[in-house]
Amino acid sequence: FQKDILNLVYICESEGLHEVAQFWQQVVQMNEHQKATFSGKIISSLFNTVTNKKICIFGFAFKKDTGDVRETPALSVCHMLLQDGAVVHVYDPKVKREDALAEFRYHQMEVDERRLIFASSPAAAAEDSHAIVVLTEWDEFRAYDYGAFYEKMMKPAFLFDGRALLSRAELEKIGFEVHTIGQARPRDGHMRIQDAAGSPPVSFVPPPRCLSPAECCSSTTGKVILVTGTAGFVGFHAAIALKKRGDGVVGIDNFNSYYPASFKRERAKALEEHGVLTLNMDLNDGEALGKLFREHGFTHVLAVAAQAGVRYATKDPQSYVKSNIEGFVSLAEVARAQDPMPRIVYASSSSVYGLNTKVPFAEDDVVDAPASLYAATKKS
Repeated sequence: FQKDILNLVYICESEGLHEVAQFWQQVVQMNEHQKATFSGKIISSLFNTVTNKKICIFGFAFKKDTGDVRETPALSVCHMLLQDGAVVHVYDPKVKREDALAEFRYHQMEVDERRLIFASSPAAAAEDSHAIVVLTEWDEFRAYDYGAFYEKMMKPAFLFDGRALLSRAELEKIGFEVHTIGQARPRDGHMRIQDAAGSPPVSFVPPPRCLSPAECCSSTTGKVILVTGTAGFVGFHAAIALKKRGDGVVGIDNFNSYYPASFKRERAKALEEHGVLTLNMDLNDGEALGKLFREHGFTHVLAVAAQAGVRYATKDPQSYVKSNIEGFVSLAEVARAQDPMPRIVYASSSSVYGLNTKVPFAEDDVVDAPASLYAATKKS
């Protein structure tokens, strides 16, 4: 337990063993850092927002074969997810909800108790969730049918193994994107892509290719679509789906550094293999946008590009205003100046509904209480 290490720190200090005390204090700090890093990885992997997303937690106890929740790592992880607006469904064979809530109160951690749900079975916890997070090393967790869980989860489905308990290779064969604590994800130059139908991802290295905007605009449907933010997750998959149905598709992205630039470049290369070119262009560059519209005569615009994330908004709020409000206004004004004027489909966010506990949402639900600056700029 952490309290035992802190007692050791106290004894060392009392005996004048300051360097030894500092060593053990660093152990405590590293443990806290690891929990915070693990929690941050969950949020960043889920496209920097877990607001109103169901997260399945396997295990709340400090360790297996006990219902003891004192100093459990699950406390910090669940608290961070709840603070970011997630709906947390916990399954633990021995821990009761009231014990978990008592531990939150003991540590003076405020949580929205309505969003902390203890499931009656692992299947109930996993169904419709965006991610499974393993936080206790219960033996039964190894024996579960993760393929069955995967079929009933939202896609893409993530699994975060906080105990290095499960076989990463087997889970990836099923289709999960897996993050295991203490292990780096493979960086072999391959890109894993999962299609919209939810089939298992395939790996490939895209060969070099030269693609022109004119090729991209070739259409069998009469539609030529500009997709903004094609190096992002939603824009990437939307562009592929539109191209597959026969539309002409051109993408733009400003390749900012919020997500790793190397990852965005890989997506851009993968899009070329599907006949979609991603141009490096900012929404606020009205002159370049105007030229692009005039050259290609877009019939439709799918506006997906946005500065994403919830926590980052506290560090750089202006970037959200510049991208999500000013950028969209710039795009809309350029589109308005065209003749004929293209139709615009604007991709909003579930975050605009605030901490809404009603599922599913309805289009006429109130959106006047967004839970973050990101959500507020998407609503605006």
